Amino acid sequence: MQNFLSILIAEFKNMETIGVIFGIISVYLTVKENAWCWSFGIINVLIFAWVFYKSQIFGQMVLQFFFLALNIYGWYEWLYGGIENANIRITRVSTKQILFSIPIIILLSFLLDKGIRLYSEKENFTILDSIITALSFAAQFFLAKKIFENWILWIIIDILSIYLFIQTGLYKIGFFYFVLLILAISGYISWKRKLAN
Repeated sequence: MQNFLSILIAEFKNMETIGVIFGIISVYLTVKENAWCWSFGIINVLIFAWVFYKSQIFGQMVLQFFFLALNIYGWYEWLYGGIENANIRITRVSTKQILFSIPIIILLSFLLDKGIRLYSEKENFTILDSIITALSFAAQFFLAKKIFENWILWIIIDILSIYLFIQTGLYKIGFFYFVLLILAISGYISWKRKLAN
């Protein structure tokens, strides 16, 4: 029993584990449309930025700083972004938003891939890292605006991320993205019901 407790205590001192815990709480609260999701998200992204820096997964590291800004923006938007500073409601993506997002995602993927290759010769998954990063920009912006289709993007991102983190040996973060995949599917179902009502 003492060995189990020692292992458990050591695990909870591990930055990757702490980041995973805060991330799971953040996404769970997001599914429930609880604005506190953003505060847990801020802690999650700061911890993950450090973990990715140490693991030299630079696209994901840069992504965390973007997430930090969008967590702050999303928190404000969810509280005061609606009509007359009311909570915003779930909406569907517009054709204009789709047509605007697709070229940006493609261009950003290309630029991130080139940038990561210049910065690091050690990363073997630059294009996958870049695609995940670019898709995540769009998904996080859609989430901040409570656009329902953010969940479709997150499902794609989570599947790609599971593969990336298993290949790079970050198994806890890979497991985290598996949990996120389940939560993204749950968020998709929950928000779809709310849109129907």
